[in-house]
Amino acid sequence: MNRNVAVLSYVLKDAVAVPVSVVMVLTIAVMDVRAHVTSSLSVIPAGLPASIVRKTRVRSTSVAARVDSAASLKSFVSTTRWSGHPAPLTPKKMMPEEIPYGQYTHIVFSFATINPSTFKASAGHPQSEYMMSRIDSIKIIQADIKIWVALGGWSFNNLGPTQTTFSDIASSAANTNIFLGSLVQMMNEYGFDGVDIDWEYPAAEDRNGRPEDYKDIVTFMTKLNLRMKDTKKGISMVLPTSYRYLQNFDIKALESQVDWFNILSYDEHGSWDIDNESTGPWVNSHTNMTDIQSALDLLWRNDIDPRKVTMGMAFYGRSFTLTDPACSALGCRVSSGGNPGETSRMVGMLFHTEIQEIIAEKNLTSVLDRVGAVKTVSWDNQWVSFDDAETWRLKAGIARSQCIEGFMVWAMSQDDKERTNIIGLNLALGRKEPAFPNFTIIEEQPVVARPMVVAPELCRWSGCYEGCPSGFKAVPRDGYDEVMMDATVCHDESAPNRGVSIFCCPSEHMIPNCTWRGHKNSGKCSPSCNSGEIEVGSRRLGCKKNHQSACCTWSPMWDRTFAATVDDDYEVKPMSFNQLPLA
Repeated sequence: MNRNVAVLSYVLKDAVAVPVSVVMVLTIAVMDVRAHVTSSLSVIPAGLPASIVRKTRVRSTSVAARVDSAASLKSFVSTTRWSGHPAPLTPKKMMPEEIPYGQYTHIVFSFATINPSTFKASAGHPQSEYMMSRIDSIKIIQADIKIWVALGGWSFNNLGPTQTTFSDIASSAANTNIFLGSLVQMMNEYGFDGVDIDWEYPAAEDRNGRPEDYKDIVTFMTKLNLRMKDTKKGISMVLPTSYRYLQNFDIKALESQVDWFNILSYDEHGSWDIDNESTGPWVNSHTNMTDIQSALDLLWRNDIDPRKVTMGMAFYGRSFTLTDPACSALGCRVSSGGNPGETSRMVGMLFHTEIQEIIAEKNLTSVLDRVGAVKTVSWDNQWVSFDDAETWRLKAGIARSQCIEGFMVWAMSQDDKERTNIIGLNLALGRKEPAFPNFTIIEEQPVVARPMVVAPELCRWSGCYEGCPSGFKAVPRDGYDEVMMDATVCHDESAPNRGVSIFCCPSEHMIPNCTWRGHKNSGKCSPSCNSGEIEVGSRRLGCKKNHQSACCTWSPMWDRTFAATVDDDYEVKPMSFNQLPLA
């Protein structure tokens, strides 16, 4: 069972020696993609200085990109998946097309929501709905990736309208049926492959739980599992590492109702401990194998199959402000959470990238806790615990020794533009970085049918200074003597003329009708596609706000294939691109 869950949720696949999976949590975020992946939604190469000019119209078109599709990605959710603590993270923004190629096998879009009055599942927010509608584009270039949707999260059970929603649903057969019907409808509409239930936490009084939740959650998950099997969807659920909350899960009864458990093996300690009598204001690591192992041991004592366990990793650390800067060891007193980072902007937490910048800037030396498989570093009156490739390797070794095959990360959007975290984690897990498909052509020449060099059913965007690959044709822009292209992704201050990205589809298939929509003369663009179309890309040209949408007609008769008949006298002609991106 290979899965990479990015929570979103991602699971790593095709591990060397031992199968592993990485789950990634997708929060709504915008990161730069790898150099050869454009910011067009379908992520494709960019930049051929020769173009296709359409002489005659396309007869019929369809773009089939409705695929079974968290960190938040039904395209990305604008809410943040929060595992265990009251304040939401402040993620960078990430669009679906900016997910690094081949690094994850699963994405968990976190979160959709549930109406506390009607008990119906829905996107809940226009931005979430918009991102959900875009998520299929990921599968244009990576057809085998699985995209799930998560419901719940820490804040869902906070004091407020939804604090008892899970309990209200699980305790009533009628409410459960309403919820399940709406969930299946939402999953089918947006093409989700599975659902992750993040109930934090049943039967816990301080989390607005009820004693009867212990039994009700089993009944609820059993019904959910039956419905997911009927619709050929996957199902997972979150488990805490804290015994205080874990004891309220009948894990043995729940095991048969899920494909896997997502273990929140991070955020074990943080600034929330300071006013808690049972923990207190003391320095402590937010993720360490000593605490994690206690939770795993409870699973093993109940004969839980380790293949059904996905171990969580974090792309951030938890920080404290020391009461005495001279006392920075475990157990020293703290006065508050650590200072917020420039990017994370949250008291008590720092992205890994911020931690490494501080270490480099101040010439610090981190301390490795080999037993806990965690690192710490202190400076001035600040202290932070975190992971890196070395501690991930230690954690992965311990997990694999217990036959755990799945790994989850929170959150994809907290990585840097070089993808330092996910690449480091994959290397620690024994996975080699996947080679991006070769879309290049050597000379400017007509794009004609040749042996396919990549999967023939997938349309793609080209990379900067690259054209359509062998066996592909550039897709014309409907109504214009130009092709579908984007120059903005190839432009930055250091290299203002880096070519363009071309939208390419297989020559042996029918070519879709495509165009750019959403441009406004005011610069306040309104990205959207017409009914019957699917969004396959985006560009910022002419937009001071939002972006334009690349829209292609789509027909349900095609699966993961862009298709349309093309007239025989469709020809290739050289054409210079003088489209300049806005600064």
